Amino acid sequence: MKKKILLVPLMLILVMGLGAMGCPAPAPAPAPAVPEVIEWDLSMWGGAGARIWPVHPWWVDEIEKRTEGRFKITTHLGGALAPSKEQLDGLKAGLYDMCHWATAYHPGKNPLGSFFDLPALIPLDVKEISQLELAFQEHPDAKKEMLDRWNAVYIGLAHTRPPYTFLGGTPVRSLADFEGQRMRVSGLTAKLIEQFGGVGLLIPAPEVYEAIQKGTLDQAFFAPASHTAYKIDEVAKYYTYNLGLGSGMAWFLCANKASWDALPEDIKAIHLELAEELMLERLPGEVAKKLEEIHADWKSRGIEFIDFPDEDRAKIAAGAEVGWYEYADEVDAKGLPGTEMLQFLLAKRMEFSGY
Repeated sequence: MKKKILLVPLMLILVMGLGAMGCPAPAPAPAPAVPEVIEWDLSMWGGAGARIWPVHPWWVDEIEKRTEGRFKITTHLGGALAPSKEQLDGLKAGLYDMCHWATAYHPGKNPLGSFFDLPALIPLDVKEISQLELAFQEHPDAKKEMLDRWNAVYIGLAHTRPPYTFLGGTPVRSLADFEGQRMRVSGLTAKLIEQFGGVGLLIPAPEVYEAIQKGTLDQAFFAPASHTAYKIDEVAKYYTYNLGLGSGMAWFLCANKASWDALPEDIKAIHLELAEELMLERLPGEVAKKLEEIHADWKSRGIEFIDFPDEDRAKIAAGAEVGWYEYADEVDAKGLPGTEMLQFLLAKRMEFSGY
């Protein structure tokens, strides 16, 4: 028993002696690794204001916070990294990691996405529009088109706006008022306008103010926030707010495939979670708030709000439907599943909007 007790102090003395003779001390613990910071460049089609809802800067800030600074995005406005009509080309070339672009300004480059340009096809409620955009981005054919043509992927974000409206120098109180009016609309909507006697013109947005002011253009066709951003409300007198023509065109945000694949899985998951939160919760609230502010301002300045008749809106919808199937046939002829995509979007609209 006593011998066992003495063994402990003898062992301690031996260890201390060996240490004094120069035996190495235990190695210090390694310093914690510094997390890698991934930096992306985001190319925006246009400038600040109408082209970027407040939610997109929120997304840029929020993803940096939720990744604890490991993922940072630098936003480049106004086509600074590539011409505004060549955003997809620059993305494919790897000039930046992510871009914001509009289908109507890239004619023929994204035929399946251009279904969102068709008049009266897209829902009128902003949250329902967002649901449809998210469903489209997950469709296998939509993914394949983006990958095959542009080496790009949809990443769940879209620049969703409320339905487009007419704001102009002459009133549009009924379909009869379309006759002879020069209307700033995108190409696919122009075909419908022309069925009812209007003249469709795709004038660059910055030139619309002067055209309305001089009377060479009768109607601007924008979302209300864009009317305000381009100051159309300063030279217009009449606002036809419920035409039901849709959202004018689609705006998506896509990533270069190589940049997306290089992201760690946890950052991808954070991004996708944030994208859904933005599209289905934050965006509809921001749009509704902005719309309320704009309408109050216009009413205070004497702009006349015109309630377009239900029966004329139904005639527009009927005329638009013919155009949907004509466009689907055109897409089919290009070797893409146009008819299938149209049926998919109509089924999803029924699911989200009930019609």
